[in-house]
Formats: sequence, C-alpha cells, structure tokens
Amino acid sequence: GSTRLLSKNPPADRGVDKIFRAEPDIDFDISNAGLRKTIFGMGDQDDVTRSQVPVVVTISNGDLRYSSHPVIAGHFLNDGVLYAEKSIDNYLQNTLTHKHNLGLYPGEIGSNAIFSKMEGSDFKGAVIVGLGEPDQLTSLLLSKTIEQGVLNYLLSLIGKEIPIGGVGITSLIMASGYGGLTVESSMKAVITGVNNANLKMKMLGNHTYNTIQNLEFIERYANRSLNCMYILNEIATK
Repeated sequence: GSTRLLSKNPPADRGVDKIFRAEPDIDFDISNAGLRKTIFGMGDQDDVTRSQVPVVVTISNGDLRYSSHPVIAGHFLNDGVLYAEKSIDNYLQNTLTHKHNLGLYPGEIGSNAIFSKMEGSDFKGAVIVGLGEPDQLTSLLLSKTIEQGVLNYLLSLIGKEIPIGGVGITSLIMASGYGGLTVESSMKAVITGVNNANLKMKMLGNHTYNTIQNLEFIERYANRSLNCMYILNEIATK
C-alpha cells in the first residue's frame, strides 16, 4: 500500500544523541502523613533517623554568646551576613564578613565553613552551612547540609583537646521563618543530620574520630524556647 501522510524527508537530527529528562514521580498519598511528607520534602523513612550513638538534646534560652558549644547556623545563597549570623560575626571579630566579601562563604547545600574560637573570647566558635535557595529548601536538604557541616567540624577536632562532657554542637532553629519550614521540621532535620554524621564517623572505624554527644538548641526568647521544649518532647515520644 501507499500513503501521502508520511514525510519523505529524513529527520534533521538523525544520529544525534538527545537527552530526555524523566518526569518526577507523582505522590498520590493524600493522607495527612503523605501530605506532610510531600510538603516538607520527607522520604518514607522515619521522621527522625535513629542513631546508634547516644545524643543528649537540650533546649536553652539566652543569647548566642553563652551557647555551650560552637553554634551551627545556616546561610541562604546570595544573602548577606544578617540576623543571627551578624551576632556570630560580632563575636568572631568580623571573620564571617571577611570570608563573605572574599567570595569564600557557604551558600549551596552541602557547603560549609568552620570558624574557630577566638583567643580571649568566651564564644565557642561557629559552623556555617549553606541552605541553598530559600524557595527550594526542604527538611531533607536541611538535614543533608547539617550532616556535611557536622562531619567537617568533627574532622577539624582531630588532635585537639576534647571537653570532659564530650563533643557538642549548638543549633539555631533554622529556616523556620524565611525558609518556610516549621519549627518541628527544622528541629527534626537538625537531629537527623547530626545522627547521620555520627553514624558515618563510626563507620570509619577510627577511634581517634569523635562524634557529637551533646546537641543544644538555643532560642533568645523565652516563649519560643518553651515551644521548642514541647516540640522536642513530642519528637522524643514518637
């Protein structure tokens, strides 16, 4: 048979490789739990990764200057050194601003920078982790960037004197406002990131490497600290 419906001209790009991008998976779980996971970027795993390394989690009310451990804080891509970071910068003699001005400051997910304690200061230092773009941040990405920052911090402690109470980190409630996460999802992401970092350090099988034993969340305002205590209790009892 014959037909006039088919073109007699060969395709212009025959033999040329083309890249086809798969469509993203569509989640049809419309239950409360399913919607919650979709909105906050959670997978099918438990809300908080269970750790083989015990971690004591506490809530403190007060200024960052009096944190028990180095403070881990987040920085959105292309932002300036603002808010809590600005306070940290003041306690560390503007080293954050200098690093930012030199183009060496973290911004992408997984990027981080460690700022050591200054001589003569009672502020313990800081770990700044990249949060990426504000409208793209999820709790899963937050836990990933926390994990990377904690791993680098733990590696930086090799050969240094460890406090009697063990290694600790103090965290802000990150991305709970501008970043769009709830306080609960932010806290869960931080706890999961710390647990994942501890697990990876233990998997190295090197006894000279430390793990995080104390995780402190710090809030300046009393009502927010109290709210964090309620949320932490709910996380612990789930």
